[in-house]
Amino acid sequence: KKAKDQALARERDEKRARAERLAQARDLVLAHTVSRGPEAGLVDYRFPYGKKIRPFPVASVIRDGLAVGRLGLIEIDGQIHLVPREILERARERVAGDVFTYIAPPQAETDDGYPPIPDDLDW
Repeated sequence: KKAKDQALARERDEKRARAERLAQARDLVLAHTVSRGPEAGLVDYRFPYGKKIRPFPVASVIRDGLAVGRLGLIEIDGQIHLVPREILERARERVAGDVFTYIAPPQAETDDGYPPIPDDLDW
C-alpha cells in the first residue's frame, strides 16, 4: 500500500510539474507574440504540420523572417503563435515535445547572397 501511494504521489507531482512548465511556456509565448502584419497584405506561409502542409497567413516581411529562421511557430492551447526564435527555443525547453513547434531550417547561403545550387542539378 505504501509503494502504491508513493507511485500515485509521484505521478501527481509529475503531472503538476508538467502543467507548471506548460503555464510558464504559455506566459512566455503570449508575452512575446509577434503580429502577423496588416490584414490587407497577408500571404500564406506554408509549413509542415504533422503529415500535412498547413498555410499560415502572414505579411511578406514576416514570411521572410519565418523562412530564414528568425521567427518560429508554436501551438499552445490549439492556437498557433508567431514568436522570435529565442523565445521559441526557451518555450521548447520547458515543454519538451508536449506542444508543436516549428523553426525553418537554416539555409546555407553563398557569398553573393544567392542560395546554393544543388549538386544533382542538370543544366
